[in-house]
Amino acid sequence: MEEGKERGSRDENTVRITPTSEITEPETGLSIVRYEGDYGFDTFLEQGGAGSDTDVAAYITSQLAQEIHMEGTPFGCSTLSVKNRNGGYLFGRNFDWNACKGLIVSVRPENGYASVSTVNMDFIRAGGLDLSQLPDQMQVIVSLHVPLDGMNEKGLAVSVNMIQDSASINQDTEKPDLTTTTAIRLLLDKAANVEEALELLRQYDFHSSMGMMVHLALADADGRSVAVEYVDHEMIVTETPVVSFRLNR
Repeated sequence: MEEGKERGSRDENTVRITPTSEITEPETGLSIVRYEGDYGFDTFLEQGGAGSDTDVAAYITSQLAQEIHMEGTPFGCSTLSVKNRNGGYLFGRNFDWNACKGLIVSVRPENGYASVSTVNMDFIRAGGLDLSQLPDQMQVIVSLHVPLDGMNEKGLAVSVNMIQDSASINQDTEKPDLTTTTAIRLLLDKAANVEEALELLRQYDFHSSMGMMVHLALADADGRSVAVEYVDHEMIVTETPVVSFRLNR
C-alpha cells in the first residue's frame, strides 16, 4: 500500500478521545482520566520510598485514609522500539494477560513531566471493595503509584516486562527504595531520556513487585532503547530494541 493511502486509512479510523477529570469508559474494560496537581509522589520519595508493594499500599492508605492493597498473578509481555518511515521512533508493547480492567491516566504533575500511563486496575483493592467503587480522584491517586508503562512529554517511554520466576529482585544497600511500579512513576515524572532514567535507577534499591522477575524497557525520542535487568541484584543495562517474556500456560 502506498504510504499516503496507509496514513489516510489510519486517520479515517482513528478515534480521538480527550480525557477529563472524570473517569470515562470509551469501551468496556478500558477507562481514561486526566489529573493535574500533586498526588503525593514527591513526599513518597522524600520519606525513603518503599521496598515492597505492601509498603506502597500503606503509604497510599495513609494519604487517602482508605485501606489499599495490591495483588497479582503471573503474566508475560513484550516491547518493541522501531524507527518509523518519517525518521521518528515508535514504542509498542503487548500485555499478555487475561481480560482485565485498564485505566489510562494523563497527568500533569506540579513538579515533573506530563505523561500518559497505563494501570491494570485488577491489581488493586480498596479494603473489601473494587477500586472502581471509590471516588474518581481517589482511584486516580492510587493508580498514579502503580503504572505498568507510559510515556512522558519528553518522549521517554517506560514499560515493565514481568514474569513469575524462581528469582526475584531485592537490592539491599543504604539507598532509598523503589518497587517496580514506583520506579516507573519516578522515571516518567523525572527523566527526559534513557541516560537520565538509568542515572535515577542507580540512586535507588530496586524491589520487584509481586515477587516477580522483571525487566524494564526504556526508549527515548533520540532512538536509544535499552533493557534494564537485575542479575544477582546487580543492575545490568543492555542496548536492545526488543524485550520479550513468554508465559508458559
